[in-house]
Amino acid sequence: MFNYLRKATSICLLPLVLMMFSTSSQAGFMDELVGNITGFNSPEHKLKMYQAIEDKQLVSGFYSLSQDGKIETIAEDIKNGGFALSGIDAAEIAFKKRAGEIMNMNAAEGWFDRYMSNADDDEIAKKYIAIALGRGNSVAIYRPGLGEILCDHFGILGLVNGPQRAAFCGHDRVLVEQDKTGRVVSLVTRVFQGWTFMGVTLNQYTAIISGGHAMRHIEDSISQREMDRYFIREIRPTASRQPTPQPKEDDLGHQSSTPSERNL
Repeated sequence: MFNYLRKATSICLLPLVLMMFSTSSQAGFMDELVGNITGFNSPEHKLKMYQAIEDKQLVSGFYSLSQDGKIETIAEDIKNGGFALSGIDAAEIAFKKRAGEIMNMNAAEGWFDRYMSNADDDEIAKKYIAIALGRGNSVAIYRPGLGEILCDHFGILGLVNGPQRAAFCGHDRVLVEQDKTGRVVSLVTRVFQGWTFMGVTLNQYTAIISGGHAMRHIEDSISQREMDRYFIREIRPTASRQPTPQPKEDDLGHQSSTPSERNL
């Protein structure tokens, strides 16, 4: 989850380092440096990250990795929804999607005024909710204000801050999976980023965050009062439905039971 900071720093520093160490006597140093940077994309690194994922039941609904670490695959329905993999580590899997184009950063406010969020009803949300209900948990939906708070606690893999870039938080709803005891199991949050190049391209980044350490951080850092303030409703398995094993990937989003909702 926090590895993106290290990656972003390494990438930003690379041009400067290349200028400083351009002589042949520094070739060994540069080979090692470039090797460390590209190592993040090596099959060995990908396998290590995948093996460290605590909630593989959740992540495997969206992503798979070949046994040799060379082939990454995202679920067909997620890919067809326009999402591409942005990054993955032990606590987070993130996706990127083109959201729109604006003339300049000053026009962003007007764009978001017209933006209609479907963050609780797009391909990622539908699959996420199906997986949560399939293992007997509920999903609480929160107003975008919670997403703005989460920006202070989590970075999204693949989103790199820098010149001609700006991040926009708090424009999409947040989904939070909870077990029967009320413990937070996972969450989905989203951030937009504008990138200036012949106009401004807006991309939406979606992060699915899970694992005991990350969820304890949420529970310890965000008060129940704040959670209640942004709460909209809760989607629960029907009373007749018992917790069932994780459905096969092809069945995700096609549950026979109809979720029930509790409105605030």
